[in-house]
Amino acid sequence: MSLGRVSVVRSLDSKATVGVKGAEQCLAGTPMIDDYIKTPEQIMDYLTRFSGLLPGDLDPATSPHHLIPLKRAYVKLRYLVDKGYIFVGHGLNNDFRIINIWVPPEQVFPSLLSSIPLCLSSSSSSLPGSLLAFLHSCPPND
Repeated sequence: MSLGRVSVVRSLDSKATVGVKGAEQCLAGTPMIDDYIKTPEQIMDYLTRFSGLLPGDLDPATSPHHLIPLKRAYVKLRYLVDKGYIFVGHGLNNDFRIINIWVPPEQVFPSLLSSIPLCLSSSSSSLPGSLLAFLHSCPPND
């Protein structure tokens, strides 16, 4: 398995805003990161049902998306972990193992939503922000 896409969306309880005072726009529910990961491996199964990835999405020659190196996506996720964001989702231990990131147990909570590979959220006012994120992984062709 390898990481194919990282999507981070601010949760609906996010207090983040943009704009000038008096004309702020709430950013809750808006995308913050939507990165497609460049991979040298041939993908055997895109797991489209879960990932939304299609053949060609991760191929630099044919992808309609901007592709980034895995290291850049890793650094972004590592930053969120280090800032104390809470991760909520299905199969978190496997997703983090795939990308080799250790997350403290107090930052990880399982979800009943089995169709969401990974969600990351912080809804407590003592935490630095609120996010909802998805990691999409694909098995490489061996």
